[in-house]
Amino acid sequence: MTALFCAVAMTLLLCSCGNGEDVTGQTTTLPVASESDPLTAYGVALTFAYAPGDSMNPYKCDGVLNRTLMPLIYDSLYTLDGSYTPVPVLAASANIDSLTLTVALNTSAVFSNGKALTSGDAVYSFSLAKASPAYSSQLLNIASATAVSPSQVEFKLLREDIYALNLLTFPIVPESSADSAESVPAGTGRYIHAELDSQKYLTLNTSSPRFRSTAVRNIMLCPVNENGAQVYLMRTKKIDFLLDSLSSGSYERISSSYTDAATNNMVYLGLNSITPSSVMTHQWVRRAVSAGINTSAIAQSAFLGHASAAYAPLNPDFYELKTDNPPSQSAADILDENGFSSFDSSGTLRTNGRNSLSLKLIVCKGNAFKESAAELIKSQLLACGISVRVAVLESTDFLTALTEGNYDMYIGETALPYNMSLGAFCGGSTPLSYGIDIQALSELDDGFHSGTVSCEAFVNSFRELSPFVPLCFRKGVAYYSGGAGSVKALCCDAFANIHEWELPSAAE
Repeated sequence: MTALFCAVAMTLLLCSCGNGEDVTGQTTTLPVASESDPLTAYGVALTFAYAPGDSMNPYKCDGVLNRTLMPLIYDSLYTLDGSYTPVPVLAASANIDSLTLTVALNTSAVFSNGKALTSGDAVYSFSLAKASPAYSSQLLNIASATAVSPSQVEFKLLREDIYALNLLTFPIVPESSADSAESVPAGTGRYIHAELDSQKYLTLNTSSPRFRSTAVRNIMLCPVNENGAQVYLMRTKKIDFLLDSLSSGSYERISSSYTDAATNNMVYLGLNSITPSSVMTHQWVRRAVSAGINTSAIAQSAFLGHASAAYAPLNPDFYELKTDNPPSQSAADILDENGFSSFDSSGTLRTNGRNSLSLKLIVCKGNAFKESAAELIKSQLLACGISVRVAVLESTDFLTALTEGNYDMYIGETALPYNMSLGAFCGGSTPLSYGIDIQALSELDDGFHSGTVSCEAFVNSFRELSPFVPLCFRKGVAYYSGGAGSVKALCCDAFANIHEWELPSAAE
């Protein structure tokens, strides 16, 4: 990789961001290497961006830059692989019995400060996670955590959930070590946060439970504000990695290697099934709309391929989802069955002899991906004989329309919890419950998570109910220097396979 830090002072100085001047307006002086410096002991390092104005405490950092780095420094009880299967890290084993989830800790795990992992650390970390905007949404179904022994933690669930292990992905820190934004608690992660003559860096933690032999022994941290300057640094090869969530609906083109970065963000078509004036109160109309939408085209065209088409309200990579079969009935068949079997004088819109179907689709202004998706849905449903009027609204007008029920369909997005719960759609006080028959969806979701409803039955019942239409699961983009090989950026860890990254010689 181009921004390598080699075991010579000249290389350290030349590879500083902007020749010693960083984009925050401050001046950073990199240390002169010596034989005793930890930065030179291993010979090479990569350079990642971090925000110096933000905390390096996993429970106090606010921005994306520093939060992206946290899985390198801190481990969780479980992490998730590419299929959203829970993989134990600081947990040795677990058992779920009704509303009780018991986790036995990995007693060999030690923090970078030498402290052994205990249940008190896990309980303390859980309390921080419950209060943290970054992690609290994952923990809505976990009411409490109790240390039942030095090596065992008991979590109490609010409802039965056979996928509850997927929620235990919050960072574990030593007890009473992370109460302030200024504190940088010790971790058990693959790297240790360190500082040498004001130069912050990460260095390999050979005592980590996830330690693997790797060429990436050190990672220099380049200070940058979260204002887009990191894109410039990636383009000019001053940093070796950049994660773009693409949440803005725009795509930065950078001359660099890149790969998709997994997220659990579901983009969906909300349907107004509770406002009496909306035709969406008819279940068959919702089913026809769902069957008439080509989600693959939306993922590939509207989202430029940076999304996976959805066939259910479950991430397509979720290990329980065995099929991606489309609905068994076409939109035309559903419309025919319900009397809309002829066409109007233009030959375009289906009619029952008196009325045609005309729907209003609202979308919030400012996200090109979603605006494009709205237009694509309009054309897809028109091909089925359904008229759609797209209204692109400012955010305040969009929320007003949702609140007043002045819509038939809307495009929304939500980050699903890693257990794939639809609970956020079932709470009457949450915005995601707009237009939804909460009781029916809640009963279906409860059955799936209790294990009494199989995944296949859940998908089929959801399609029949059609409370909303899952469109796609959006992805981000991870840019990286060319020598890294194949980078695997997973939902819980953008550096999941950093141990496999390759480094070119210093001459490159």
